[in-house]
Amino acid sequence: MNRQLFLDRLMKEPMFKFPDREKLAEAVDEAEFRYDGAQSWGSLREYDAERSGDTIPALAKPIGKVIRLLEEPVNLGRITDALVAEGAGDVGDVAYKLQEVVERLAFIQRVLAKATRKGRPGPPPTHPDLMVLVESLANFWKASVGDGKFKYDHDDDAWAAGDDGIDEPTSPAGLFVFRVIKHLAPDRVKDADTVLRAYKDKE
Repeated sequence: MNRQLFLDRLMKEPMFKFPDREKLAEAVDEAEFRYDGAQSWGSLREYDAERSGDTIPALAKPIGKVIRLLEEPVNLGRITDALVAEGAGDVGDVAYKLQEVVERLAFIQRVLAKATRKGRPGPPPTHPDLMVLVESLANFWKASVGDGKFKYDHDDDAWAAGDDGIDEPTSPAGLFVFRVIKHLAPDRVKDADTVLRAYKDKE
């Protein structure tokens, strides 16, 4: 189903009562963007887990050395003169920009310890990519038609067969998220209830 037809059906669903089609379209687009980004992150994390080495600790020493060298007055003066000559701004502007560089490098150096395998938090929650999608859609629901609430009943009798024969939530909020999942990620429909439950548990 193409996106425009899908949005038309969402707008016509009496259980939803969305007031603005354009905002609905933006919400679905944003949810898709966040989901794609989360999937990319997940792929990178899986790749990282398969690697035997951890090269992040090797970054700390050279970054620290660069910071020290940039802070030396002679080096700072020469770099400032060169940047001014290249048209990067006047002396004050260039000095400020160089200080920003040093501060950002120092920030990176501080977080490196947390980025190593040893310092990183534990494994991500189940289906983290789908959770990002659910959170994005739930936030839109709460802001548009949910009066700040997202109600999802996950009892067995709160699901019923839809027009295509696939069981779907009967609560409006859950049904909205489920249908968007079915549209954007049809292969993940089987995980929808698990992630919706997890979202409600942590809300």
